[in-house]
Amino acid sequence: MNTIIPWHAIFVFLDPILLGVMQVEYQNKEESPFASYPIQKHVFLTAISIYGALLGIKIHTKTFGWYLENIISYGLLLSGVFSSVSLLSILLQQQLLWIVLIIWGSIPLILSHRILESSACWMIKMVAKLSWNVSDHNPSSVCGNSDICPRVEGI
Repeated sequence: MNTIIPWHAIFVFLDPILLGVMQVEYQNKEESPFASYPIQKHVFLTAISIYGALLGIKIHTKTFGWYLENIISYGLLLSGVFSSVSLLSILLQQQLLWIVLIIWGSIPLILSHRILESSACWMIKMVAKLSWNVSDHNPSSVCGNSDICPRVEGI
């Protein structure tokens, strides 16, 4: 997830293609697709704005730790997916759209497995530390002798 360039290349290719197809599809119609589908327009504009801001932060700031860098990468992936899906929702019929949404929605979940796991471990350690006053120096924690989150540090 640390390399965003392949994902960036996909979104840089896909979004203009989808916009071009929309332009051809709606060229002889009285109302523009964005006027007909205002929710999709707002989702697209918000997602593409977030994507641009996060991409600028990721490219020009190199002082993040691995955790924050993973969050930014995941945000880039989600906002890129939302920008493309919002355009696809204008072009595709309802039945086909649900198939595409399920497939496309599963990609970020599969790729975010590590960040979700580390976030869950961090929350478990925080709850254990706050609720049962478990310290990092106590070898027998709530989870027993084997720590379920050995790579999460800084708590």
